[in-house]
Amino acid sequence: MRRLLHTLTIAAIALSLAGCSSGPAQQPTTTPSSSTAQPSTPENEVAGQSANSPDSGSSKADQLCASQSESSDAEVCVLTGLAVDGNLTFESFTVLKLIDMTIDGSLDATASQEIVITNATVNGNVALSSGGGAVVKDSDINGNISVNNARNLTFVDNAVNGNVECLVSNTHGSRNSITGDVSGDCTELR
Repeated sequence: MRRLLHTLTIAAIALSLAGCSSGPAQQPTTTPSSSTAQPSTPENEVAGQSANSPDSGSSKADQLCASQSESSDAEVCVLTGLAVDGNLTFESFTVLKLIDMTIDGSLDATASQEIVITNATVNGNVALSSGGGAVVKDSDINGNISVNNARNLTFVDNAVNGNVECLVSNTHGSRNSITGDVSGDCTELR
């Protein structure tokens, strides 16, 4: 156990030092194999796939969860600190948590119990569907956002440069900046 902790500590220090290097910035790339793509930059950037790529949308999201999730449970995906180029579609998780992320594309997420998006930037539209709860906090959405089928929605300290539409049972929110229209059960979220 001590060796494992020692190894993990050394790896974390090495990654921290690599992120502080003063050398030229590297362009993000992915491994061209059919297995899960690993980001090659210390900033955890994931190169985008073209719209014609077989690795777009849901397969990219599945790859990220398989290789980068902080949870060992296959039904729970917890992604932290990633920058992703392109659209992401999450479809098969019980719990989905996206923390400190930047997504240069749209986000479509379905989870049977819970979706949490915290301190994220999405440069596209967001569509969330959760049988349980959804939390969007301290995030910038540069597009429209829709939340459907959630029993509870918590929406706090967000900037939305688009419309907000909700079809949920209960909404809780405050301190949101919304430039577009607000409709459905979201009318109290401004």
